[in-house]
Amino acid sequence: MNTAPPQLMRLLFLDNLDAEPGLLLEWSAVAGSEPRPTATPPTSNQSIHLANRGPTTWLGAYFEVPGAIDATALGAAFGAWIPRHDALHCCFGPADAQTPVSLRLVADTDIRLTARAPIPVSDAERLRALLAARLDRACSPSRFPPYFLGAVSRRETSSVVVGFDHAICDAWSIAIAVTELDALYRAARRRGHDGVAALARRLPEPGSFLSYAAGEAALPSAATEPLLRGWRDFLYAAGADLPRCRDTPNHGDMPKYGDLPRFPIDLGLTERAPFGGDVRPLLGPVATDALHRGARANGHSLFAALLAPVALAAAESGGRTMTDLVFPVHTRREPLHHNTFGWLVANAPARIPALRDFTTTALAAEAAIRAGRRLARVPASRVIAAMGPSLRRTRRDLFTVSYVDYRRLPGGTSRTGPRNAAQFSRGAPADDVQLWFTRTEEGLALRTRFPATPSGRKIVGEFLDQVAETITAAVPPG
Repeated sequence: MNTAPPQLMRLLFLDNLDAEPGLLLEWSAVAGSEPRPTATPPTSNQSIHLANRGPTTWLGAYFEVPGAIDATALGAAFGAWIPRHDALHCCFGPADAQTPVSLRLVADTDIRLTARAPIPVSDAERLRALLAARLDRACSPSRFPPYFLGAVSRRETSSVVVGFDHAICDAWSIAIAVTELDALYRAARRRGHDGVAALARRLPEPGSFLSYAAGEAALPSAATEPLLRGWRDFLYAAGADLPRCRDTPNHGDMPKYGDLPRFPIDLGLTERAPFGGDVRPLLGPVATDALHRGARANGHSLFAALLAPVALAAAESGGRTMTDLVFPVHTRREPLHHNTFGWLVANAPARIPALRDFTTTALAAEAAIRAGRRLARVPASRVIAAMGPSLRRTRRDLFTVSYVDYRRLPGGTSRTGPRNAAQFSRGAPADDVQLWFTRTEEGLALRTRFPATPSGRKIVGEFLDQVAETITAAVPPG
């Protein structure tokens, strides 16, 4: 019986990975025939993600299992898992100036697994470098499969490791992956092929990501057109210090260029800088519960209680008194998509003023969250199309703040679920800042990606310290 604590799902960068050396195992999903074009269009997020024609982003995960890896059992678990989720049958046709991104599909009956030769690794740094290289190559959206399936086998405790191009995966899907693969592997070890097949039939019914994508494409423009003005106002405000636009239709009183939101403190950047990362705990479980109760008592959410310190720290550090940002919103509104593997996320804008104190700022943040969630009903590609030439991006990245309560995701409170699970990604060059707040049974934590210039390290480091201090001070006494 697995008596491990609940799944914690720490959020890390690859550099933070506890990469104890071992035997690196890998399986490849091989298509029996070439992936074929499908009538289902890519989602808005997929189209934007893949349009840059540069290296894309992958999301990785690992969890621990006792003892050395049973390669037969893990191969059986992967083999039973892939047919469940149609996002794992996809790859993408490359885009160019004349050709949009296209979705290509392999029938699940046409996929077989092959094991690569194991690689013994005796050094932790070498293992991290090898995982980075394998994930970079495997998680390529233009080839099938755009994901990595593997493990690091050790005598006492081993790690199952998976990774997926972001085009077919989000944080919720990472939780689905580790929860289902852990259960399938344990079933395969106990009862072999029959056991894993029986468990696969008992797992929650997965929704179809392809159906979700088709539904997004079919969303009538009449449902989103009235919301575009809100997006225009937000993007014009984010680009308020850009030159006025002479070749753009006059939208009311704002004939100017729009831009995506950027970190509210000037980092002095002229180009992308090397990756900088910061991962820190903020509050333990008792203090997090107290902050949440206090937030509800004051009429706002815990997320608003996290956005308020961001706005206040920006203002106190000499930045803007109005913080513009984008936050992701999951779009799993229908119960059938609770167990859908894919990228089911929309983007929401928020403008948060730094007011006289924490509570008033948090209430303003709550109002911004609610307004942003309404605007998130517009697919991002429609926003970009509506802005036309007036959207002048000054950076490749943008300022985003995310919040995920992993306790609410599949397997989040299970005491028989994966041990020491973690989601991770590779550090990439940056020209803006992204914040990820996470909540687990261990409390509240924050992961940050930023440009690692000398000024960037100093400014972002001081900013994060101020955010952490404000959050701690906001915890009600007792």
